[in-house]
Amino acid sequence: MTNLSDLFPAGAGKQVSFVASGTLGSGDTVALNSNGTVSVVSATGTTVTSGFVGSPSTVQALTSGAEPAIVFDTDTNQVVIMYKDDDNSGYLTGVVGTVSTDGTSSFGTPVVLSTAVTDFYKNALYHPVSKVVVMTYKNVSSGAVEGVAASIGNKTLTFYSPQVIRSPAVGPGIGYNVNDNVILISYYYNATDSYVRTYTVGATGIWGYTGQATIGSGIELESYSIGYDSISQNCLLLAQNQSGSSRVYAFGVDTSSGVTVGAGVDLGAVTGSGVPFFVAEDTAQNKVVCCYVSPTTSNGKVYARVLSLSGTTVTAYTATQVYTPSVRDRGEGGYSSTGSRFVYVGMNYDFSTADLLAIELTVSGTSIVVGNAYISQTNGMFNPTTALDNANSRFITAFESRAAATDRDLLTQPYNVSGGITNNTDFIGITDEAISSAASGNVTIKGGIAVNGLSSLTP
Repeated sequence: MTNLSDLFPAGAGKQVSFVASGTLGSGDTVALNSNGTVSVVSATGTTVTSGFVGSPSTVQALTSGAEPAIVFDTDTNQVVIMYKDDDNSGYLTGVVGTVSTDGTSSFGTPVVLSTAVTDFYKNALYHPVSKVVVMTYKNVSSGAVEGVAASIGNKTLTFYSPQVIRSPAVGPGIGYNVNDNVILISYYYNATDSYVRTYTVGATGIWGYTGQATIGSGIELESYSIGYDSISQNCLLLAQNQSGSSRVYAFGVDTSSGVTVGAGVDLGAVTGSGVPFFVAEDTAQNKVVCCYVSPTTSNGKVYARVLSLSGTTVTAYTATQVYTPSVRDRGEGGYSSTGSRFVYVGMNYDFSTADLLAIELTVSGTSIVVGNAYISQTNGMFNPTTALDNANSRFITAFESRAAATDRDLLTQPYNVSGGITNNTDFIGITDEAISSAASGNVTIKGGIAVNGLSSLTP
């Protein structure tokens, strides 16, 4: 090697401009984040301990209640909460804000979608390609299941025009196929059949229909949860059969060309009503786990089990009871890759009050290993929903207060997942200059030659 240029592979670049996430100094080693920004490399990572953080923080003071859905925008690191505002005639409302690591929060002004009364419960997601929030709901005024997209600003939300999915219809659910880049919306149509439809959704809220198929012909399916399986590149759809048996079923859904739905598998482990909570994938082991409740007459039992998907054929492995005390038919969860575990977030209910509950789960082969349970003494709560902030190894929950008859405040509280937070495996290069947070500046990518700091060397 006669000069430092030999360090470059043929055709490689040198300096590349990036937007900084956090303030960077000149010569800092930086990692590439999932949203395309760069931040300082954490060589050893930060260790967090499992448990709820701080006290619940008020998002919106309410007296009549809300049925919230929460999503986390990985591009702006903001929380988006959609809710049915019963203080304002049940209109669908959205609000954007941030939740700090100590649990305190700051939210912008709530925005109302329209003056149509909605029946809305936990049917929202963040579209990582179009970078919009997408949600479904029932328009009580028209009887239609509708969908709408919204763009996210700095603690602001802008709704686009709603899309009528089907009318009359009830019980919508929503999911996303990462490989096919389509939104899945499921619903029960005209008291006859249950369907799943697929759409593309653009950055300006334009919907494009791509196909539909029936789910379990002739039965009423509601309370949907939809997750993605990276091995089959298909989706798993859980639904509550309300046609007499009220048991939970799992279906495989192929969206690679139109929509194909498999025959489905009965997951009901206990006689009685069942409600699905979540379907999520352990991305390290490529194992999909579902979680649901099967209540008896006196209490509710939460179950989890591993599912596998071949085409649209579902195989369900042995169910494990996750929680013994009474629960209600509300809950959500997901998988934290930084914490390497699943988390179920729901209600600890003793028939007089309810507290926020979290239970950690891991997978061993095709079995579920139940970890610790954590409780936040909320002195009355309802309708918990949660979103994953994976970079900070935490879930952010939203829920209604039930501390008093007229106390229905919309609250939020983070839950930390034990594990190390580190980005050193995403190292991209070294900064050539100091860069303010959210500003652009040059980074010498690995394999390149730094502009500064090499004064003692000559090319």
